[in-house]
Amino acid sequence: MDLEIAEDHNLEQQAQIINKLNKNIELPITIFTAANAAQKFSNEIKNLDSTFHEFGCHGLNHSESENFNKMTIAESSDAIYKATTIIESIIGMRPTAFRGPSMGTSSNTQHALVENGYKTDFSVCSQRFDIFNSKGGSAGWLTAPRIPYHPSKSSPFKRGNSKLLVVPLRSMGLPFLSGTLYLFGLHFMKMFFNLLFKESQKSNKPIVYLFHSYEFCEINRTDTKNSAKQKLLHRIYHQDRNKRLKLNLELIKYMISFSEVEPMTARSFFEYFNEPKNMFEEYV
Repeated sequence: MDLEIAEDHNLEQQAQIINKLNKNIELPITIFTAANAAQKFSNEIKNLDSTFHEFGCHGLNHSESENFNKMTIAESSDAIYKATTIIESIIGMRPTAFRGPSMGTSSNTQHALVENGYKTDFSVCSQRFDIFNSKGGSAGWLTAPRIPYHPSKSSPFKRGNSKLLVVPLRSMGLPFLSGTLYLFGLHFMKMFFNLLFKESQKSNKPIVYLFHSYEFCEINRTDTKNSAKQKLLHRIYHQDRNKRLKLNLELIKYMISFSEVEPMTARSFFEYFNEPKNMFEEYV
């Protein structure tokens, strides 16, 4: 789950939804929080069980100017250090998992992540075709490995010998995330999951699913400036916010109904990946 401050959505509801999700999602998840969101919703975050869930870093403030695709090493190091320090001061634990705002990452960013003790980067969307639907989108997504990999120090989308582990969002043209759910519905997403699950049984690759907490909060109709910026694609999403939450909970319930599925946080997957007995194979 990505946690950020969406200025064009009801802020009170954004705080309330954190507690609501905590009560309704009874499995360990990784919450990638922007540093300013951790500060804004600190009371709600402190109510979450950090021994059950994991908190990752989602940048400083998810602003238009915070683009981890284009930052220099110095800029990336400064932003990640500041964000990490803020998040650690609130949750009492140093995050080791990262997802760039809008899925942005780069070699400079990954270098900075290693410098700051990060183990995993969840910013790559391998073989996601709608690369221009996200500010962090990159043509490198189209050829990036679909299985977790250690990236090259010269490219975040190629295998190499970096200490960092890239764990891609699962995609098959379409990304496996809540926006796809709002466009095509629950039945489609169950079939999508079944396809990904069959692939995982052959290759052992994890199924990474993504949603944002603000998606379940009402848009401020008076905020015409931000509302005008809303993407056309988002306007054709399912708009009932309570229904969105119900759809996500039903999808999650369906996914964990399979006995072979083992929910993991980023940290627990990193440990699992590095167990000697585990052999990960590329399967297309």
